[in-house]
Amino acid sequence: MAIGLTMIFFVFSLIESLWLLRCIKIKFKNQYFIVIGMAVLFVVLMALNGKVEFKNLCAVASIIAFVITLLVTDSKMISKLESTVLVVLMKSCVILSVETWYIDGVWLSVGKEYMESFICFLSEFVMIIIFGYILKMILDILNVEKKIKAAERLDYVFLIGCFDIFICIFFIYKLIQTSYFKGFFVKTITSFAGISLLLVEIDILYKKWLTVRVQNYAKAEHELNEMQKNYYLSLLEKETDTKKYRHDMNNHIICIKSFIDEGKYEELNKYIDNLYDQTISLVNKGFHTGNSIIDALTNYYVENLNPEIEINLEGKIVKELKIDDIALSSVYSNMIVNAIEAQKFIPDEKRKYINVTLKEGKKYAQIIVKNTMQYERIENTDNIETIKDDKENHGFGLANIRKRLDENHGNLDIEAKDYEFCIKATLPLVSGEV
Repeated sequence: MAIGLTMIFFVFSLIESLWLLRCIKIKFKNQYFIVIGMAVLFVVLMALNGKVEFKNLCAVASIIAFVITLLVTDSKMISKLESTVLVVLMKSCVILSVETWYIDGVWLSVGKEYMESFICFLSEFVMIIIFGYILKMILDILNVEKKIKAAERLDYVFLIGCFDIFICIFFIYKLIQTSYFKGFFVKTITSFAGISLLLVEIDILYKKWLTVRVQNYAKAEHELNEMQKNYYLSLLEKETDTKKYRHDMNNHIICIKSFIDEGKYEELNKYIDNLYDQTISLVNKGFHTGNSIIDALTNYYVENLNPEIEINLEGKIVKELKIDDIALSSVYSNMIVNAIEAQKFIPDEKRKYINVTLKEGKKYAQIIVKNTMQYERIENTDNIETIKDDKENHGFGLANIRKRLDENHGNLDIEAKDYEFCIKATLPLVSGEV
């Protein structure tokens, strides 16, 4: 009877683990280990039958179920171990919450209480299956982009869980003080629980920080994609205008010849001037530097730029940069935005300008942005504070540029004198690698 009950315990335990793995979207492989594990367990149970207690047989079954779960998980060894341990911990939490209400020792007994023990295993199995469904529903909700707010609220669930654990530890501590619990072991377990809770809280803080970084990265990538899309749309528009211009060229030639034949030179002059303006408008539509990211960002910001601000761009960067698109977008957009923001504080009677220069060498490329500033000179360019009222949310542009350049082995130089602010970003080229 003990062997049969142990096999039932093993089957329930293994199904629970595999079910939870599937609920957290972990794939399986090498499923033949399940059959091998069951055969090994049966042989071990036959060898230990009558020699060890039932609870020890269950312990052996639990170990074999753990090993099988580890072997069938489709991932690298570290990920296998993490997933399996996580599943075991979740199972243990559910089982402990259920077993607390059992009669002492029922599930470890065999004989007259055979049915009671089976019911205990079955109730735990049902609870874990239900828990798996709930867990799967939560993960599906969090994976939907529109439910991002629900993911943010999950932090409150973590905090409530940590608070509940703290309350439990606190009451155990009080029971130790009132002598209900004695001994070094109990005190050690309580201290260990407190430290474990602290580690969980630290992990939650880290995950929260990591989530914010991922969200910011995703937002930057989305904005960059939008800018690139607008840039490519502008190229398509320019191509369409060019085709229209070519199509109309024959008509223009006919009109010009007609003016000449009729001697209407004044009308001809006006017609050519108008045609010239259209041609210049078509040629100057957008910036083309050889780098699609710089083109997209420049055209995006220039499109909404105050007409009072002069902007000039010269040079090209044709070679491939070692910096990735997101980092380049962060560097260049911060340089341009800072220059645009600075023009808001320039008096109307003074000239407002932004000059962008692109240079390309054998190993490095440079992006240089010069703009008018309100101060005659800034001595400490390493610690420039924002002049905006909202100092908590602004003033991080230069810090972001420095950080991105440091991460990509670049360099930042700043010079501010004669009412001109000059920022120079030096970036390594892929062709410059030794």
